[in-house]
Amino acid sequence: MRNVSQRVSVMQESDARSRRTYMKTAATLGIASLAGCLGGDESDEFPSEPMTHIVPFSEGGSADIYGRNLTEVIGENLDQEYRVENVPGGASLRGTQQLYNADPDGHTTGYVGSNPISWLVQEPDWDIRELKAVGAYSTVQWSLIANDDVAADLGLETTGDVFDAYNDGELEVISGQQEGGISHLAAMVIRNDSSYDVQWDRYVGYDGSGPLIQAVISGEVPIGISASGEVVPARSDLTVISSMPSGSNLYMDDVPSMVDDHGFPNIDFATRVPDALYAPPDTPDDIINTLTNSLESAIQSDEIQEFTSEMGWPADYIGPEIKEDHVDRILNELPQNVDLDEIR
Repeated sequence: MRNVSQRVSVMQESDARSRRTYMKTAATLGIASLAGCLGGDESDEFPSEPMTHIVPFSEGGSADIYGRNLTEVIGENLDQEYRVENVPGGASLRGTQQLYNADPDGHTTGYVGSNPISWLVQEPDWDIRELKAVGAYSTVQWSLIANDDVAADLGLETTGDVFDAYNDGELEVISGQQEGGISHLAAMVIRNDSSYDVQWDRYVGYDGSGPLIQAVISGEVPIGISASGEVVPARSDLTVISSMPSGSNLYMDDVPSMVDDHGFPNIDFATRVPDALYAPPDTPDDIINTLTNSLESAIQSDEIQEFTSEMGWPADYIGPEIKEDHVDRILNELPQNVDLDEIR
């Protein structure tokens, strides 16, 4: 099985092979006209300097890997360097706050997925609702995973098997991302909802799904709640128990749903969120339009289609209207379903 670095190498080689084809397509579509769309004055051209995309997690996760491939293609579209900066910490809020405070000139964008959940739980003194959406390119779905040896020894095949093992004292620890993040929230919802009828002793948080998956594989923790995209390349080294949202899993369509197949309540508000690009508050609409058009073109490019096919990840463009079904929906629905004071 390829590890993450090997898969990144494969993606880079694939990108290089397809770049010439893509640039021909870009010329036909007129993508080059996106750069400098703000007028003839050279000082007003966008982008006028190298660009930064903030990923609020460590290197190696799906947000990081996907972001590096997207920014390379978008940077080519706009004829400007576009690099990823990893700013982990605070269950994604350290990087999101850096995005919030960046100059609203379009040269800084950031990844937003489950970040609104962390914002609700931690209540920082800045407003995530003021960020401006560029668009979404995929969907994060969460999966329940187990260490191979633990799954074999305890006969863990379904979500119910896992919950029974906790209740019988055979398992004590469950893991996910940092406390205050979406996987921690999902774990709290499940433990506090009598419909699930499960208790565990301790939650262990990690800085992103990449470190979490390695901890599950090594046996440092027995069970984890992980973003499905990161699970795909490591699937032969661990056991996937279930996909936590309702419906089919976009990354692993053969994995049973915790809701539809295993009969547990729907908590999609905590187990399914978009992968999206956002810009700082007050970023001008014409710059947002330039970024949005280039994001859409990048997602449709040969490079990104080959990359997502290689990784087994979805690639679906949704424009700035995603904010209504993302940040706004989470902030409206979450307090109705979760006791945030208990999580805090």
